[in-house]
Amino acid sequence: MHIKSLALVAAAVLTAGAAQAADLNKPAKAAVDYVKVCDAYGAGFFYIPGSDTCLQISGYARETWQTGGSKSMTSIGAAQFLGPYGGSTSGTTSGRTRNAFVSQTEIEVDIDARTNTQYGLLRSYESIDVDFNSGGATTINLNRGFVQWGGFTAGRIESNFTFFQGYNEELNFSELASDYQTNAVSYQASFGNGVTALIGLEDSTTSTRTTSTGGSFAYQGNKVPDVVGYLNVTQAWGSAQLSLAAHNVYGTGNAVNVNKWGYAAQAGVWFNLPTLGAGDKIGFQAAYAQGALKYTSAGEIVAGLTNTDIGTDASVTTAGAAKLNTAWNVYGSIIHNFSSTVNLAIGGGVQGYTGYDGLFAGGTKVGYTEGEIGATLAWTPVKGLLFDASVEYANTAFTSATKTVYAAQGLQNADAWIFGLRAKRSF
Repeated sequence: MHIKSLALVAAAVLTAGAAQAADLNKPAKAAVDYVKVCDAYGAGFFYIPGSDTCLQISGYARETWQTGGSKSMTSIGAAQFLGPYGGSTSGTTSGRTRNAFVSQTEIEVDIDARTNTQYGLLRSYESIDVDFNSGGATTINLNRGFVQWGGFTAGRIESNFTFFQGYNEELNFSELASDYQTNAVSYQASFGNGVTALIGLEDSTTSTRTTSTGGSFAYQGNKVPDVVGYLNVTQAWGSAQLSLAAHNVYGTGNAVNVNKWGYAAQAGVWFNLPTLGAGDKIGFQAAYAQGALKYTSAGEIVAGLTNTDIGTDASVTTAGAAKLNTAWNVYGSIIHNFSSTVNLAIGGGVQGYTGYDGLFAGGTKVGYTEGEIGATLAWTPVKGLLFDASVEYANTAFTSATKTVYAAQGLQNADAWIFGLRAKRSF
């Protein structure tokens, strides 16, 4: 028995050795490449396996419902007083045929990839949203899509002219603040102590707020991109910015070729208000434009009028004089946090337009002023979930000469209000 046991042990040892020798001829198993957190650029970034690039995937799903009403809106166009999500909430159609409410379902996906290089940060960013609106309209939008390397940026961005964009995620009316996307190239330099400066070129034909063409003037080929720059200071107290833009007005009207330069300027400031509450702040900005009215949003409220130069960059009179039209706006916003989950944002301002209508002998001077005010109460019960309610009011007053010129179209002073509810889940 003892000899037999020794024989069995010896056989087991020999078998194990043979198995190990056989394993030496097999390729080793690949090491598991686990996803690692990248904390160099904030929360949510992780390393792409096998690379030194950090990636963040974010986005949201959002549902918006709104209703509204108006007075004397018989000739005001869709851009301002009709519901932005498809169908009229207040406007040109009769009471029985207009929609009493409109809605929008929207999803957005954002991808942010960053790599640190010896020449500075290399970054690409893409933001795409899909909207489904009342009436069955579906749109796919490229909100952002750009490449950054060091101080250089190239791609689709929020215009560099923009300082702040209002107070409530553009719920309803066209906000007086400059706010639109465009294709651009730019370079930003940092001077320390929170001071930066930027210079760039923007393609006005790709802007979501296009250059304006009217009854007596029409743009022709795009010959020169807009030149846009800013000087910004951002410090513990808040931030301030001066923005400038030059725009080539190139077109024709009343048998006259036009090639003039328009411009726009904007100054704004944000103040942090920690004594009122964590995250509280107040901001103001003002802009003036001549021949570059998209930087003030002027002209959007009269999109429903025909044969008019109101809100356009230029006019050409029947006498052959080419004139650049002007617009201005003043806008302010305040945000107060009642707690870590409830906040109130209030915003409002005034814009004005003065120009000419070349369709009338000698070029009749026309214009309007518009005031807006609105408020949004938001509740964030848990991280990433938002419910809010908004109400807005707008009033437009045309000059007496303007109402006389467009009497045949029934142009009148106008006002409107819109109320909206929204649910948003961000990740």
